[in-house]
Amino acid sequence: MRGARITLDREGARYRLAGRALEVGEVIEVYTNTANGWVRGRFEWSGDPSQRPRIAMNLWDPNGQRDEDGLPPWVGDLEATLPERAVCRRPV
Repeated sequence: MRGARITLDREGARYRLAGRALEVGEVIEVYTNTANGWVRGRFEWSGDPSQRPRIAMNLWDPNGQRDEDGLPPWVGDLEATLPERAVCRRPV
């Protein structure tokens, strides 16, 4: 398992992962456990240093009728707050 913790920089203006700034909407992975491994989603943060960042995912129905772009029906969003000790990485 290779990853790092997301840290808020000294000015409180942005989060960093392995020394590189994270942008809102950037794809990241967070490690869950040996059974589930890494979960991929988008990095989301309000910009408020008092609030933790989140990982967000769009959910789709793989068995539904596809639209003109070939996408299955959208079901909803799933969001989770990233705990301070969460191990994250950029996708390989």
